[in-house]
Amino acid sequence: MTKVRRMRWWDLPVVDSLEQECFAHDAWTVEQFWSELAQPTRCYYVAVQDGSIVGYAGAFVLAPESDIQTLAVDPRHRGQGIADALVSELLACAIRAEATAMILEVRADNRA
Repeated sequence: MTKVRRMRWWDLPVVDSLEQECFAHDAWTVEQFWSELAQPTRCYYVAVQDGSIVGYAGAFVLAPESDIQTLAVDPRHRGQGIADALVSELLACAIRAEATAMILEVRADNRA
């Protein structure tokens, strides 16, 4: 079973490892994640299975809009609805902030 919870600073080593694996050519740095977590207009979550982080997602939320900044799932855990659970949490955060729209840009070469 997957549990989704807010991302915390102590999650960053594992998040960084997943980031490097999923986005090897244009991965964010740990400092970028620190900066994102420090912003009041951001919502960041991790997906946890059996005590291990298997995915993460984050959004910029400033009503009336929100923008998914990042979304990644460990390749070994894809196809289990983890991304859906993470996006659901991002949508809930945006709705609480009274945003009425959410966007996600995806690279053309991102088949997943």
